[in-house]
Amino acid sequence: PGSRAACDTGRQRLSAKLLWKPSGDFTDSDSDDFEEAEGRYFRLSQQSRCPDFFLFLCRLLSPLLQAFAQAATFLHQGQLPDTESGYTEQLLQFLQATAQEEGFFECADPNLAISAVWTFRDLGVLQQMPSPAGPMLYLSPTFTSRENQEKLEQFIRQFIC
Repeated sequence: PGSRAACDTGRQRLSAKLLWKPSGDFTDSDSDDFEEAEGRYFRLSQQSRCPDFFLFLCRLLSPLLQAFAQAATFLHQGQLPDTESGYTEQLLQFLQATAQEEGFFECADPNLAISAVWTFRDLGVLQQMPSPAGPMLYLSPTFTSRENQEKLEQFIRQFIC
């Protein structure tokens, strides 16, 4: 509690300890001894001064998360099998139609549709199989169930602020 927000960095100089720590590996070590290296990775560490940072990230990623949730809703409506570009176009049309209905236009973006298809493919929600016409996307057996599609959607939606 106070007049200044917990994560207000506007009045103070950013330091390595504030939000990000350079790290040469992805371990959970909280050591502050990091060597300077040309190729560095950054790991987010939760700070006691900044408990709402996760909420900030969810809000920042809201359009992406909204597009992914809509993509999960679309799983039972999309026409599969289809090519990746064909399914992406189907999803984009769905995102645009949904945006018209709900007035949330931030997620009706071709790049977000592509990201959703790629992510769902990488996660195994969609599977790519070879065919004479080229690689085709199919719904994985796990997600042919409407119940599992809804669980996926609810899982994504819990992070939307």
